[in-house]
Amino acid sequence: MTYWDRCRTFWLSYVVCSMLTRGVLSLLLLAATDTTSTTVARIVQLLAENQDVQETLRRELQDATVHTGRTLLDMDYDEFVRLRYLEAVVCETIRM
Repeated sequence: MTYWDRCRTFWLSYVVCSMLTRGVLSLLLLAATDTTSTTVARIVQLLAENQDVQETLRRELQDATVHTGRTLLDMDYDEFVRLRYLEAVVCETIRM
């Protein structure tokens, strides 16, 4: 096998591997986006069907924002972790 044959073989394997990697990453991104949007849609549906849960969650979000002078956009990850009822709503929706 000549030097040019080896180069061509390497290049072809690189191109094929690169295309497969891009395809797999695109598929994973699409699957994650679809899963997230489906979960959010299901949460909204369940909150609409369960007014008491919606009211409790609304109160928790108000306590975390309005009473502290912040908005949801101002909150960081640590503050969202403290919202236990929100976590329970999300976990229960995913469990179902």
